[in-house]
Amino acid sequence: MKKFTSLLLSIGCFLPAVASRALDLKQSKFTQVVNDVQIISGTDKTTKAAMLNALFKVPDVLRTGANSRAELVAEDQTITRVGANTVFSFDPANRTIDLQKGSLLFHSPKGKGGGTIQTGSATASVLGTTIVVTTTANGGFKLLVLEGEAEVKFLDGLKQHLSAGQMTFVLPGGGLSPIIVFRLDANNKDNQLIHGFERALPSSGKLNDAIMRQTKLINSGKAQDTGLLVGDHATTSQVEAVDPNAVQDVLNRPTDYQPVLSGGAYRTLDGWLVAPHNPQTTPLTDALAAARALSTDVTIDSSALKPAHTFVRSGPFDVTIPGDPGCTALLDNPVTGFFGRNLNITTASIDLTPYNLPAKFDFLATQNISLAGSLTFDGFADTISLIAGGRILIAPGSTITAGTFNLRLASCGAMRFTDVNIVNTFGSLELKSLADVTLNQGALTADAGALPVRAAAILRAIDVTAGTDVALAGTRIKAVTFTAQARRSINLTAGTTITAPNITLTAGDSILLDNVTMTGDRFHATAVNDVRIGSATHTVDLSGFADLNISGNTLAFENTPFAGDPHLHVPTGQLAANPNTHQVVQRGYVNFIAGVTYQGTLITSANQSTYINPSSGSGIHISPLVSPLTH
Repeated sequence: MKKFTSLLLSIGCFLPAVASRALDLKQSKFTQVVNDVQIISGTDKTTKAAMLNALFKVPDVLRTGANSRAELVAEDQTITRVGANTVFSFDPANRTIDLQKGSLLFHSPKGKGGGTIQTGSATASVLGTTIVVTTTANGGFKLLVLEGEAEVKFLDGLKQHLSAGQMTFVLPGGGLSPIIVFRLDANNKDNQLIHGFERALPSSGKLNDAIMRQTKLINSGKAQDTGLLVGDHATTSQVEAVDPNAVQDVLNRPTDYQPVLSGGAYRTLDGWLVAPHNPQTTPLTDALAAARALSTDVTIDSSALKPAHTFVRSGPFDVTIPGDPGCTALLDNPVTGFFGRNLNITTASIDLTPYNLPAKFDFLATQNISLAGSLTFDGFADTISLIAGGRILIAPGSTITAGTFNLRLASCGAMRFTDVNIVNTFGSLELKSLADVTLNQGALTADAGALPVRAAAILRAIDVTAGTDVALAGTRIKAVTFTAQARRSINLTAGTTITAPNITLTAGDSILLDNVTMTGDRFHATAVNDVRIGSATHTVDLSGFADLNISGNTLAFENTPFAGDPHLHVPTGQLAANPNTHQVVQRGYVNFIAGVTYQGTLITSANQSTYINPSSGSGIHISPLVSPLTH
């Protein structure tokens, strides 16, 4: 596979997912074989030459030599074209294409296709029409869309939507790179996967239409050829360009892209729309400058912020993402502060003093925010926000420190930190992701210092919100109020400690507390399905909470001490039979598996009437759910 001429277009948008059913990969028929094409038996490892009209079945492996290629057609008319020096196989169990090396072209009829492509260390779930996949030397692969649309789903839950003329890299380990626009005419002209076969692709007309649309953009001046050739390596913010000066960031070209006016807003390189929040007082040209900044990568390498990317004296702005209301809501409009496409922060401090105590200062990136090490925010703003359309990436071992009423980290992609400490010395702390929030080791601290008690109770709050899962492993939490909300599960494990008078957990699916220590006065936990607390190897002590309230479809406790007047809510409103006998969990009930005590006494069938729903005095109160829990 040859290199590809990259092209930076002036139009970017998020495309809707392609409706598709998964490929049936059990077998395909060879419709053309050119030169050296071998089939390696998956059972006895013998090798035979591929023949016209022969079937390629799982678990066999296909291998092509130099100057060789093959075309296979499946029963649903999905076409697979295999390039030279390629090794691949099908896995029907999970509909996976295992591409060990080389290149493939896929064409799926409308409404068909889809599956998972994996290499040695990278995997992506792909829907598409006509696409090309090529492995890279480091174990990842790059994917190009020749016509139609494609969706790539990465291991961390992020998705990229690509249209004709766009490509992306799936990095080793399954991470994502920037989306690159390449020249379709240059790529397709001599491409053997397109023209090296006897019959034309059924999508040939669509391929030509895509070329004509892109050429029209170039001729109209709405797109510009960079003259760079895309190489075979990428990072989360850079793509290799074939150039004597080695790696260049082909996206960091501030003069190449001019935002496009769309109604009363300007469209960024990634398709975001930027408009003045107050059109009567803020000129539309200010939004043009903000959109240009959001289309350009920038590095913050000193305490002082770069003026071209700083918007405090102009704005504020309303920034929207067409077709993505969830991510738009995460931006918390209006926004004002420091804008960029990818923000790379390498300085140890950022000085907000010159901005005269703004009510809100946002560090906004349409893609990723990357912190190379520890960072301190000097000066004051009521709210300091780091907001990323992709992910917030913080180097392990870093400490992020601010003194603000509210320190906010928000990302449309997953938020995963290892041994990262985030400290707000004055007020509250918020972590919010539309994907998962995963913290391994490290600490979250909201410490209001010597503030009056009433003010401290308002400010010293930590709120972790995830569109999928919240997972804290060995993480230290310190605040007055700790709240975790997840659309799916909340897992607190591996020595996590929470020191907070008020603790609230809310999950759309399940809650797991295992090897966690919680200290406070009030603990409320609600899950639509299961709540599991404690295990055979770890005690979770709930006896210190004066206000304890746990609700779920099924509650299961093991090695869990209770005291006071805890309230447990399940559909049946009853304790399962034979408590503390290692019985099988009964759905809809409160289950005491083993080691569950009340004020130090093991609860059994013989004494449960004394401690469960006592007619007078303290005890464990079990009652039906007031209303059914829903997702």
